[in-house]
Parts: sequence; C-alpha cells; structure tokens
Amino acid sequence: MAAHREARLDSPPLPSPRGTLSAAVISALRQGTAPPLQETGGADPYGEDLQLALYLLYELHYQGFHGVDDDREWDPDLLTLRRALERRFLAALRTDVPGPVPLQQALDELLTEPVGDPVTSVRHYLDAAPAEALATVNLMSLLGLPRALRGALVGHFATVEVTSSPGSRRLAKAMRRADAGPAAARFYDEPGLEPDIVFGIQATVLLEDRLGTEVLRAWHAGRSALRTPAGAPGPGVPCSVMSVVQGRRRRAAVHPVPESSMSVTVGL
Repeated sequence: MAAHREARLDSPPLPSPRGTLSAAVISALRQGTAPPLQETGGADPYGEDLQLALYLLYELHYQGFHGVDDDREWDPDLLTLRRALERRFLAALRTDVPGPVPLQQALDELLTEPVGDPVTSVRHYLDAAPAEALATVNLMSLLGLPRALRGALVGHFATVEVTSSPGSRRLAKAMRRADAGPAAARFYDEPGLEPDIVFGIQATVLLEDRLGTEVLRAWHAGRSALRTPAGAPGPGVPCSVMSVVQGRRRRAAVHPVPESSMSVTVGL
C-alpha cells in the first residue's frame, strides 16, 4: 500500500519589504543569517512594516517561502524577534478593544446576520495585501500558537463561526450528545477563560472593522484597497473577504455597499 503524502502547494517567493523590520526579516530569511537587532517599541503595531514582518515569521510554520530552509521555523533569533513583534501587537489590541464585558453580551453582539462564505489566503498576493488584511491573518497565529492565549483563540473561533454555524455552547452540547468525549467538549467551554474569550472576540472584531473601514474608504474613493495591482486572481485571494464582509455588515445601515461593488474593490 502506497504511503499517503500530504498535498503541498509551492512555497511563494519572499515579498518586497515595507520598512526596516520586514527588511530585516526578509534579509535574514534570504541569506540564512540571524536578523540584526531591531527596536520594535516605536513601530506602528497595525502598520505595514510590523504586520508584514510578523506575517513572514508566522508563515514559516505553515507554507514557508521559496528558497528558505524549513529549519528556520524554530530559529531562536527569529523567534526572539517574533516575540517582540507579538508583544507590540498584543499590547495594542489589549489597549484598543472595548474592554471586559460579560461573555454572553460579547457573543450576543455577534448575532446580527449571517455572513458570506469565507475564501482563502493572502500568500499569493502578499505584496498587494494591505496591513489591515495581514493583521486579520496574523491574529489567528498570535492567538493560536501560545497556549496562554487559548481562551482568546476560542473567542476568535466563536467570532468567525458563530454566524455560519452554531455557537460554541451549542457545539459543546453536540459533542456531549455524540459521546465525543470530555476533551472535545472542553475545547469549546474550558472554564475560567471567559475574560480571555471576550478579548479574542473583541480583538477579532476590531481588526475586521479596521479592514472593512479601509475597503469601504477605497470603495468610496473609487480605488482598489490593494497596495499594488494584483492582476488576474490566482489560487489565493488578495485579502480575507470573510473579514471584509463581517466588518461591512456592522456598518451596513450607515454605508450600504452593493455586493458587486465590494468585489471590485478587493480586486476579485
């Protein structure tokens, strides 16, 4: 019997830098060296440079980049820089979210209307994707890799899933009815993490709204939301359209946007 091999897409090339942080990461990845010491305290946590640098470091855990050794995934110098960028990004999120509210209230605020079907990745249009799109992608890794942020990851998961499938509480009940075992149910209702879950919800909404605002601003100005022309669509997409739609639905009553116009704006 032939051994199963996981299908793997070709790793994309490294993109162009957008500042000193992303330039340092790209140079280190391309040359196989340690990145030079970087001052991250003054970097815009939502800006093009930091978000691209963080995306590049996270992507080493997933598809990687053409010409970059897979061993760089756990390079201690790159991990040190990633941690500094994460702290800058995470501190900004904690400052900018609305703050603690009851978990049920945070979930209720998500239940407004269904959203469209999600589409996939930014990696094939990385040079064109704006920082707002990269931030929504980076948040998944920021919350998903460290165990300490597992509660926030559940909040992120709930925000994405609650409008397209049952909420986490209903999923936990379904797990029990199906005798899936306590570990499966615990993923959805681990006790004592309510404040972190609320933070995950609020951080996801904050970044989706930032992306939605940028797309709407571009649409009203009659321009693309992409940084550079992306050309014909390929196997990926230029930004997280799911995030665009979720951010847009919260402002639909104030700025109604035709579906066809939104598609043109993001370059699909």
